[in-house]
Amino acid sequence: MSAFVPTVPCDVRGNLLTCRSRAAPQRARSAATSRSSACVVTMSDIKGSSDKPYKIAVLPGDGAGPVVTDAAVKVLKAVSKYTDIKFEFTEGLYGEKALEQTGSLVPEDTIALCRGSDAVLRGYQGKSRFTPEHAQGNLSAHTILKEKLGLFVQLRPVKVFDPLVSSSPIREDLVRGTDIMIVREVSGGALPYTDTSLVNAEEAKSQFSYTRQQVSNIADVALEIAERRSGRVLNVDKADSMNVSRFWRTALHEEFKKKLGSDRRDILLEDMFVDDFCRELVLHPARFDLIVTSNLFGDILSEVASGISGGMRLSPSAWLSGSGPGVYGPADLFNLSAYPRGSQEMPVEGKIFSNPIASIRAASMMLRYSLEEPAAADLIQIALTRVLKEVIPADAPKSIKYIRKVSCDEFADEMADAFELLRNTDLMCDPEVCGE
Repeated sequence: MSAFVPTVPCDVRGNLLTCRSRAAPQRARSAATSRSSACVVTMSDIKGSSDKPYKIAVLPGDGAGPVVTDAAVKVLKAVSKYTDIKFEFTEGLYGEKALEQTGSLVPEDTIALCRGSDAVLRGYQGKSRFTPEHAQGNLSAHTILKEKLGLFVQLRPVKVFDPLVSSSPIREDLVRGTDIMIVREVSGGALPYTDTSLVNAEEAKSQFSYTRQQVSNIADVALEIAERRSGRVLNVDKADSMNVSRFWRTALHEEFKKKLGSDRRDILLEDMFVDDFCRELVLHPARFDLIVTSNLFGDILSEVASGISGGMRLSPSAWLSGSGPGVYGPADLFNLSAYPRGSQEMPVEGKIFSNPIASIRAASMMLRYSLEEPAAADLIQIALTRVLKEVIPADAPKSIKYIRKVSCDEFADEMADAFELLRNTDLMCDPEVCGE
């Protein structure tokens, strides 16, 4: 992610102008708008043009992975047609299929492909969390990818779409309008591969630590995203009883103050203990905006928050590196069959869950956070909101009524049709409404 640059609305027709902000990208019929220094003209000499397309590594994975990543690629190709942003997609082996063919969940060829790409679009791994490599005490495919690419932060949006509000277990008037971004530090904290061995049959220990640099890195990401949203940041920790959380809280506030200076009033950092936050999240989810937290707490809180939107498991995820490509895909690393039955709303027992919404939303995040094409990212968000008023993937729960159900591939076609409907429509995105 590059440093945030404030912007004005920019034209995105013809020669594409992209604004490096979530705020107010505008589409107009001609390219005759004034050009701000905060905008970048997409021409043949820069990324995203026909001569230099964005290189996207596609890791379809296993089970429903190939189906949902195909749908996301189809949507990105439709975006390309609409905006003149160009992509080059290259597939790599990933997951149990890769293990069968190469002996590794993530072959070195796949790592090389990812490192040479501008971003990575990932599908699912396997139908369970227990693979031969797990049995040997090794890592999941995604964890291998995380280590090899130096991914240090996860972005986990939780959004309740109006057409799907009835699927939430929370009362509609409380959950409507929920739009949360969880920023989770993933390079430190409680990490499974730094756990010590069992001391004996009666005792075990785990390591939970952070450095000042790790907190500074997560502060940079949180600040950039806060600039694009409301400016309200909530740190969630356990500083009342854990030394590492006290350090985290103190360091985070010091880093915010150092990076913002004394004259900034548009960014507000507040704190809440994790147990208090869990209660308030369930009671008043729409009150929260940007959450920043540590590895273990973020892992738990993101699952709690995603349940607010219902049992469809529609959440995307972005995993970002300090210098290499980001990895984007469904928040679930494995196919739905790997998760508890109580968290699913599958209409047909044993059917492969192939809902493409999480992957399509991940593609939008990829445009925003790795490719710096927020206007195109907003386009996907607006099209998705419109499509969900008319259709829903066939695997949707029975609680969602009055919406026509379509296949995964047909849903991607509906998204492409929505872009056509937007072609002659002036588009303005409110920074409080658009984007994940």
